[in-house]
Amino acid sequence: MDFIRWLLPGSGIKRWLLMSCFGVVIMVFGISALCGLPNLPIGKIGILGFVNDGWEFVIPMILTVLLAVAGAAAAVFGFDRFIKSIVKVLAPKNNGGLFENIYRERFLERGPKIVAMGGGTGLSALLRGLKEYTSNITAVVTVTDDGGSSGILKADFDVLPPGDIRDCLVALADTESSMHDLFNYRFDKGQGLAGHSLGNLLLIAVSEMKGDFYGAVKEIAEVLAIRGRVIPSTLTKVTLCARTRNGRVIQGETKITAAGEEIEQVFLKPDVCHPPEDALEAIMDADAVILGPGSLYTSIIPNLLVGGVNEALDKTKAKIIYICNVMTQHGETEGYDAQGHLKALQRHLGNRKPDYIVVNVGDFPDSLLEKYRAEGSHPVKYSTRQLENMGVEVIKGSFAEKDDFIRHDSKKLARAILSKLGINNGGQDIRE
Repeated sequence: MDFIRWLLPGSGIKRWLLMSCFGVVIMVFGISALCGLPNLPIGKIGILGFVNDGWEFVIPMILTVLLAVAGAAAAVFGFDRFIKSIVKVLAPKNNGGLFENIYRERFLERGPKIVAMGGGTGLSALLRGLKEYTSNITAVVTVTDDGGSSGILKADFDVLPPGDIRDCLVALADTESSMHDLFNYRFDKGQGLAGHSLGNLLLIAVSEMKGDFYGAVKEIAEVLAIRGRVIPSTLTKVTLCARTRNGRVIQGETKITAAGEEIEQVFLKPDVCHPPEDALEAIMDADAVILGPGSLYTSIIPNLLVGGVNEALDKTKAKIIYICNVMTQHGETEGYDAQGHLKALQRHLGNRKPDYIVVNVGDFPDSLLEKYRAEGSHPVKYSTRQLENMGVEVIKGSFAEKDDFIRHDSKKLARAILSKLGINNGGQDIRE
């Protein structure tokens, strides 16, 4: 039935398909007629006789050749326009021609297999850089957010918090620029709507329709034609808890950061939870697993607390890369240097240590640093020697943007990581 719709009036396809078929018929007729002509009798009547009387053989031959050539031309032209009419409808609406887009898709499909684990704005920023080099990306996203729109929807609909997952879906979208504004549009009025983003509500709506939150994530991923996959770290509704240095236990992500106490350990409640099988398979099959950037205790480490994840990281042959934050974070990592970040990560990571740590090098304008000092944040310092003594290789570079905020430059970060690993796709050198 769907095929018949292609033949309805106005589709702009029938005429070219018919022209191509008609051309094939004419070409076949011409070739058949040419094969049926008698051989030229030059041997019998001689050259002079052929000049005088041979036109009765030549003219039919010329006509049949012209008929076959005309049929072939019509077939080729009609088929070309037929294909272009279909491609015009099916091809992705992005910049570049058809062959450029096909090459780009093949190029990305040959890219390295990357698993990126984390949450918040740090993970989505990294994904924007990685998707320029590979479409084999799996984002494993923490699901412990209990603040803002995500926290309200989590409580009202008994679902996983959608905010970080929405950000990752948009970051990997093929048409990110147009989807970003739409999915991140936040209502500022309306009873029950104020404060919620359209993307969060859409995820909840599809989840209600399908009765399956992970199914809703996959559905939205198809709509956005994302380059890769987005997977919640667990489908169990969990609460993040922290044990502080003085022995106090704090429950809830927002309460942990608000308390401002030095964190000794974080754990999940309930403590028995498992990741989707897709996440474990992606880790085992990966070329590299990237942890961060993002909030150490509330975005990165919660993924490691899900049962089976550390075991998969122990077994995988993938390189493990930890991206250390550029700035310390009030309520989590005040006073931490890069070594302190790494120690905290290793306390929760299990037997496997990261192979690399990425640290930022460079100074920032005092006017910009002053904003962060007012919030209790400072640049993260590091010691190459001490980090190497902890068993990791240090990747240093100027990876930070310096506009109104201090944050990682997604493209610089992606290039540095993939170049260090010696990974390229399609033979293209990713180093500058």
